[in-house]
Amino acid sequence: MKVTAGKLALFIIAGIMSIVVLAIGALLIFFPADKIKTLVASEGSKALGRTVTIDKVQFSLFPFIGATIKGLEVDGTSRESFSKEKFVTLDKIQVQIALMSLFNKKPEITKIILDQPHILIEIDTAGHFSFDDLAVMQSSDTPKKEKKDSGPLVLPVPVTLQKFAINNGVIIYRDMKSKQEFSVNDLDQSVQFSIDKELKDIKTSGELILGSVSVKTKEIVKPLKNLKISLTHDMAADLVNGTATVNQLRLSFQKLFFNLKGNVTNLNATPVVDLNLESDPLQISDILKEIPVELAPDVAKLTASGAAAITLAIKGEVRDSVPLPINGTCKLDNVNIKYTALSKSINNLNALCDFTDTSVSISTMKFNLGENPVGLHASFINFKNPYVDLGILAKLNLTDFKDIFVLPPGAALTGTANIDINAKGRPDPNDPSKLDLKGIVNFGDLSVLWPPLVKPAVIKGDVTLSSIAIGQNLDVTIGGSALKLNGTMKNYLSMVFPVKGKTLPRPYTEFTLAASMLNIDEFWPQSKDTTTAAPGAAGSADVPL
Repeated sequence: MKVTAGKLALFIIAGIMSIVVLAIGALLIFFPADKIKTLVASEGSKALGRTVTIDKVQFSLFPFIGATIKGLEVDGTSRESFSKEKFVTLDKIQVQIALMSLFNKKPEITKIILDQPHILIEIDTAGHFSFDDLAVMQSSDTPKKEKKDSGPLVLPVPVTLQKFAINNGVIIYRDMKSKQEFSVNDLDQSVQFSIDKELKDIKTSGELILGSVSVKTKEIVKPLKNLKISLTHDMAADLVNGTATVNQLRLSFQKLFFNLKGNVTNLNATPVVDLNLESDPLQISDILKEIPVELAPDVAKLTASGAAAITLAIKGEVRDSVPLPINGTCKLDNVNIKYTALSKSINNLNALCDFTDTSVSISTMKFNLGENPVGLHASFINFKNPYVDLGILAKLNLTDFKDIFVLPPGAALTGTANIDINAKGRPDPNDPSKLDLKGIVNFGDLSVLWPPLVKPAVIKGDVTLSSIAIGQNLDVTIGGSALKLNGTMKNYLSMVFPVKGKTLPRPYTEFTLAASMLNIDEFWPQSKDTTTAAPGAAGSADVPL
């Protein structure tokens, strides 16, 4: 019988495989599963300083070398200040390695699966963690030898993990000191990665889902339940050259989604980041739903619609105690907000905001307050010593704001006010006039009925604003009476920007009041206690003053 080179190679490989299988089989004969279970539990107990129990251990040889551990439990701490619950429980853990990958010198871990892990972390009222007394947490008295720099880290062989999964995991964090509890009752994770021998080509991708998240704090007495958080990633790294690339990092919280992309360089020295964060269109109604009513009770009085979008660029060196430079935008699109305490809602709100780590600028904001149009722009540059550029333009029907102004019984306010105010400069408490303030408020048929006025006062005219003074130029009519008021108040900004320990110029007011006609009866009601003169007496006619 003629034997070819190919057949000879197959015979040799089959022979090697048979030897490996026989060797593993012999190992299992001399070290049966029960003996290995006892050994693992004993060594685990010794390493942790806690009792470790295992229900069952199983092995497989072909086509995968694998092990399965069932019913793993680690006892909790014995200290009285903690609960008596288990520290860790695990229904099953499976590990499999492709047998043929060992011969190719490229180990391929086909799967590592953890089924129903349960982890409990507690902090007692004194601030101690429940795992403080683990043996592995204790410091060793043996002096540590200094490690010599042996050059860049290199793996003996490349490693591939096809699947690392956690199924139906539970994590509970309980802080008895601050009365907080955070729990994840349905944790699912799936990850795969590959690592080359030189650590120049590391790739990882996967998804982490935290389902049925519950949060309870001292302020949030009624726990927030059924929250969902997910994280999907696709990343690559080169540890030799110190670079990492984020192809995709997608974070979701309930119905809010954010995407991160970019890269990080110079990981082996001072890292430099160049990352971009962008949100999916965010529905304002969804954002309001995620704000706990216990922390913001007024949220229950709000209803809203419309969308928002956020972009954020992070670029620069990562240094200790130095904030990362950021640059971002926030956009509001056709937002409507209704507050139950107010009769008028905010409609058609559109805005564009740019911000950095040191400044914020609202280039445009327009909305209607009921039927009243309002426009706004504002910028604050350098938060530590801000330069302000602020402007507001509005046309208001004051009747629509009767629910905002608290008026005494019997009082009423109607009319219109057109507002145009601009402020630019650097507010300086030592010199308030450095803030260039210009503005005018024009009143059109402003009618004020205020007890004890018999008839309402109708006001027309302007109130002007500057960094120096507030001026009034008003015409007032009350019934048949006509008055004209002109006045100024100077140095009023010294009340707005007071300086501790320093006396600023005192406010100074002057005004002139001219009246072509005054009817006191329309100003002040007649007294009900006026005594009627005796009949026939001089001046007995009922003539009011």
